[in-house]
Amino acid sequence: MDVLIRTFAPNANANYGGILQAWAMQRAITELGFNAYVDASRLERDQPNRFRGWVRSVRRAAAPAIARSGFAQVAPGRFQPRLVAYELGRGITSFAERRIPLVPLFDRRGRLVPGAVKRFGAFVVGSDQVWRPEYSDVRSFLLDFLPPWDTRPKFSYAASYGVDAPNYSTEEISDYRRLAQRLAGVSVREISGVSVAGSLWGVEAIQHIDPTMLIDRREYARLAQEAIDPPPSRRVVSYVLDRTRSSVATEKSVAGEFREPCLQIMPEVPSSIKQLRESPDLYRWPSVEAWVAAIHGARFLVTDSFHGAVFAILGNVPFIAICNRERGATRFESLLSTFGLMDRMVEPGTVLTGEDLAAPIDWDRVNARLADERARSLGYLRSMLGSAVEPSGDGAAVMAPA
Repeated sequence: MDVLIRTFAPNANANYGGILQAWAMQRAITELGFNAYVDASRLERDQPNRFRGWVRSVRRAAAPAIARSGFAQVAPGRFQPRLVAYELGRGITSFAERRIPLVPLFDRRGRLVPGAVKRFGAFVVGSDQVWRPEYSDVRSFLLDFLPPWDTRPKFSYAASYGVDAPNYSTEEISDYRRLAQRLAGVSVREISGVSVAGSLWGVEAIQHIDPTMLIDRREYARLAQEAIDPPPSRRVVSYVLDRTRSSVATEKSVAGEFREPCLQIMPEVPSSIKQLRESPDLYRWPSVEAWVAAIHGARFLVTDSFHGAVFAILGNVPFIAICNRERGATRFESLLSTFGLMDRMVEPGTVLTGEDLAAPIDWDRVNARLADERARSLGYLRSMLGSAVEPSGDGAAVMAPA
């Protein structure tokens, strides 16, 4: 049976954690005995200004053509960040194109591709911050494109609001509540999401681990070994997304205690295509495989990334998580409290001492908790998919109203 995973399109999302959670979700469902596919659509239907959303879509679609043309270096300055992002991101999103079975559910105008929905026997929403309105078309991540009488299994897995109080209007809350109550199961990634789902949508939610944690660390070791751009190992590694003065001060205090500069996974972003093409090696982002290798091979990790902390836990790498409130502190708090690692989170600007960095982590206890959470989460997926039936070619598994 074919199962559709509706999450942020990994072939258009140059984000290591976002891509790897889609890959892991597909792998986990496949290992349960199903044919899993990830939706490659990207919608902006919830944008308050539809014209601006359309303009953004056009600009995004035009970036590849402009970047490949001879006009990229002379394109107006306001286009340069988008062109640079496209060039840098190609090496990352290619991972999804190579390793994840992708299907387009919607076309660029937000219309369902004819016949795309009929082939699937079940639909899974998540993971990632798919229910955060600033980031997504929330309605489509509540499967609004399926009619109310559709009897195929529809549920979420580790979907995230990103914050404790999502910015929904009264009308949106009512609309989302109606759609959420049609789901057979509501699974959220953060502990706080359980109360948000209950208070705003009137549904009983269950908290589960991020999809990347459903996959055994040996699978990630194999990925790391396949990197064509392997990083040096046993280094103090920095994966800091928002390099503010405060976060850099914390990073420097770690480097000072270890008496070695941090190996920065993410280089600075150039200001123009010209600058990028003049020094490509200086600005090139590592492949997804190399990103995994850098974290799992690290002596110590400094990060303000949720998935940076996730992969440190998966690889049993000592780490410090700088709380990134702009991107959502709830994610860090839920992850670290689940594994009894709240002492690993610090505020930006915290100056760390050798004693702080030498504090031991009981990895046996962490790994035992991970094994329990993984078994519980896979059990949920198995139970949700257990009622699915193979749809016929004409979509007969979808029952019309009486």
